[in-house]
Amino acid sequence: MRLYPPVPQDSKQVMEDEIWPNGTKVKKRTRVYYNIYAMGRSTELWVEDLKDFNPKRWLERDGNTGDWSFIARDPFSYPMFQAGPRTCLGKLGYNLIYGSSMTSKMKNGFPLTKREVLLRRNPIIE
Repeated sequence: MRLYPPVPQDSKQVMEDEIWPNGTKVKKRTRVYYNIYAMGRSTELWVEDLKDFNPKRWLERDGNTGDWSFIARDPFSYPMFQAGPRTCLGKLGYNLIYGSSMTSKMKNGFPLTKREVLLRRNPIIE
């Protein structure tokens, strides 16, 4: 999911005026977009072997026992399951009930003629 995220980009809205660690000033109500797809391929975040499947990047070996233990990544550098108050529900310990639905999207949208678009906006035209 790091290399092929189901949601390749996302955005957040700034709640209060903010100054980021690099000095960037961000005003309240600004929408900030970030590219999860690109972040999964960033050598700054994932070093040189970033395209390799390497489960050990999530594990740490205990020097005394030799046992492996899971090391969670910073949720802001691996935003697959979100971070902060809007984290993935699957991480929160809720007993969820799955509700199925049928929604599908067409790759390039549904082709409409100009007349069909006008009718959708104002059905009284017919």
